[in-house]
Amino acid sequence: MTRAPLHLPLDAALAWQVALGSGFRGMLAGLRDSAVERVRTTLAQLLAERKMAELDATSLIGSGLRP
Repeated sequence: MTRAPLHLPLDAALAWQVALGSGFRGMLAGLRDSAVERVRTTLAQLLAERKMAELDATSLIGSGLRP
């Protein structure tokens, strides 16, 4: 097992891209555009309030052999 650390500067734009590019996108399905915009705005506000400035995208990489 190998740990591949990756820490990225986090801003509202990157956080929104991560949300849209992951399973979290499903939570937005079926919402009106105005509701999706409120979610995006709230996410940006929470990031600022909580001073979240870094995304920990560290991965664990492993390999194995099948008998």
